[in-house]
Amino acid sequence: MRKLFHGFYEPSEKEFEKIWSDGLLVPDTNVLLHLFRFMPERRAEILAAFKSFGDRLWLPYQVASEFHAGWRSADSGNRAAYAKLKEELAKKRSEVDAAIAALSRFDPWPKGSSMESIGKFFEGLAQEVDAASEKLPAARSVFEAVTSIFEGKVGDPPVDLDARLKEAERRYQNKIPPGYKDEGRAGDYLIWAEMKEKAKAVAKPVLFLTDDKKEDWWAEHMGKKIGPRPELRQEFAAATDQMFYAYQPARFLALVAARTKNVVSQETVQEMERVQEERVRVRIPEKVRLRQELRNKVLVVAESLGLEPIAVLNLARNVSQSDTRIRRRLNFTPLTDGPSEARDIRTRIGDALGSSLAPHYVPDADWEGFASLVNHLAKEEVAAEADRLESYFRKRQEMVERINYP
Repeated sequence: MRKLFHGFYEPSEKEFEKIWSDGLLVPDTNVLLHLFRFMPERRAEILAAFKSFGDRLWLPYQVASEFHAGWRSADSGNRAAYAKLKEELAKKRSEVDAAIAALSRFDPWPKGSSMESIGKFFEGLAQEVDAASEKLPAARSVFEAVTSIFEGKVGDPPVDLDARLKEAERRYQNKIPPGYKDEGRAGDYLIWAEMKEKAKAVAKPVLFLTDDKKEDWWAEHMGKKIGPRPELRQEFAAATDQMFYAYQPARFLALVAARTKNVVSQETVQEMERVQEERVRVRIPEKVRLRQELRNKVLVVAESLGLEPIAVLNLARNVSQSDTRIRRRLNFTPLTDGPSEARDIRTRIGDALGSSLAPHYVPDADWEGFASLVNHLAKEEVAAEADRLESYFRKRQEMVERINYP
């Protein structure tokens, strides 16, 4: 079983050791651009972690091309973040000043009160932001520090680019990872194709380092990333006879710190985690956040009830659109609903879910989770995202059915 379904098993300790000690380290573009967001000491540790792989550090041509196209924007975006922080602090100071001024006619603060120091407090914060911004090194020096470690370690331009672009479009249309979440952009597939080609040529596994959050790279369970997608590992092994694994950058740095002394500090790991979290907050629109939150709730309930997510979503949505009395009784409030009525509600929902479910024996906690999901879907802004989530679950089902295992 394990040999046939290799991609669905976490690598063994021996396999992980081979990946780390013999594999190629391949950073994604987003990881390299993150380096413009770090202060010199932290950036030096990250580069040291890369250099610890020696000649096994390698960069696809596509990554190098994207890096050269985007490094100036990464640097200017980082500097703009400091300016924005100063603006936000100034706004907060104005709000605080206005709130205090609203009470000034009552003269409530004694002389020497800390209220008199609020202006100095905000001025001090602004000065600290300026001081941090001034410590940022010149963008060109960061660019040269990054590019120097990859000298002689970059792939050649693909000679069959047109064919690869056509394959990228085919995979996009058929929702085959990676890259199907990037409409009109073939970069992820081009990187993937280069990694397979390189691994086969040098007979080495690949350790891919990326801060890409999208589902076409990562397997998820109950809203948590649990590793690279099994389909990717399966395809890679079939095409190259080598292993493929991937980490997000903070996890990679934490493992380097555990494996190699005096290379990466805990402070650098924590700073990378902060950068990753900030990137998520900046990039995820509100509608996407609502959809992700709804998806996570559905997955948790589906797991507890042992049902398909799409079935749970549709039933919860139907109940949420029913009358208030039905929704209220889902919460089994003792003061308003007797045990028999609550049992009747459970039975009716169980019948709707399918005869295989015995609602009388489902733990209360599971039904409380379902009731919580129903109430969540009753919110207008959440209900608006349900159709898109249903489409997502349906496509996932179709994808699973379409996968041909070797």
